[in-house]
Amino acid sequence: MSSIIIAENIIKRLFKQITIIVFLLVFPLIAALLGWLMNDNQAALSVGIVNDDATEAIYHDFSPLEEYNTVKISASDAEHMLENNMITMAILPGKDGFKYEIVSRNGGPEVHNLKNQLIHYSNHNTVYSLRKENKNPNMSIGIYLLFMMMFVGSSSSILLNDRAKKTYMRLFCYPTSAKGIVLGYILAILVMGIVQISFFLFFTKVVLKVGIAASFWELFIVLTAFLLATIGLTLGLTSIATKKDTFTIIMPIIALFSTMLSGSIIPTAAMGKAIVQISHFLPQTYVVKSLSQLAEGGDIVSIAPNIGILLLFTLVFFSFGTKVLDKELL
Repeated sequence: MSSIIIAENIIKRLFKQITIIVFLLVFPLIAALLGWLMNDNQAALSVGIVNDDATEAIYHDFSPLEEYNTVKISASDAEHMLENNMITMAILPGKDGFKYEIVSRNGGPEVHNLKNQLIHYSNHNTVYSLRKENKNPNMSIGIYLLFMMMFVGSSSSILLNDRAKKTYMRLFCYPTSAKGIVLGYILAILVMGIVQISFFLFFTKVVLKVGIAASFWELFIVLTAFLLATIGLTLGLTSIATKKDTFTIIMPIIALFSTMLSGSIIPTAAMGKAIVQISHFLPQTYVVKSLSQLAEGGDIVSIAPNIGILLLFTLVFFSFGTKVLDKELL
């Protein structure tokens, strides 16, 4: 009961801060608008498809897609056309058991998009359009993940203020425990985060109708799991931070670099093997994996391992933060 009272008080205090209101309402709208703009205004890419029996069906089914200008080419011309920017990518018959091979001069997000489309085509024998349904949510969702981390970090700084002003310590005058007090802070930020997620999804899925290949509730579950991990991370950081100024500098840096290195905005395949190894230790990676699996026709059961890893991040961070935030250390 004391945790709920503490949470209610913190929420009222947070709503009095202009910065929090901007993070809560304006930034999710910006992320939704960016997702809509990126989904709607992409130029068509030239894709060369090698003239072969194995790729004939691909040419027939992919030609109507608005995002690609498909042309038939010979295998010997593929490298020359790529080098001279006559085509952006080439689809060749696969080797070593693979049906198809994608060749390009770089490993940008367009290769990731086409690869996902070909995987879906191989598994379901149907083609989806990125213009009608954004099956690569990395860019638009990735921007929102960055904003969410910054929002949680800004909200969590209230704990540093309370520690500096001894407000946190005075709470021990009431019949409560250290964990009960920390739970109050967590509940407050969790409620605010859920409001932000709901606002973002409302504008993304209902108002702007950005075609992310996941339902409202699938996105809600994935983003809420990431929210819990982010709250745990900021709780751990605030428990060891000595000054608010230090925390407000470190948190945006962590948010930016972890979002970039996780493949949330740029696919990790385009950044080298070392980045791929680092990304396994970042919570955003498992959001990206979940949404990619949903894009390939998966359901909430298929992404359960990714949700479990996000909750494991949460448990580890919470355990560390609550242990350090004991009243004896204040």
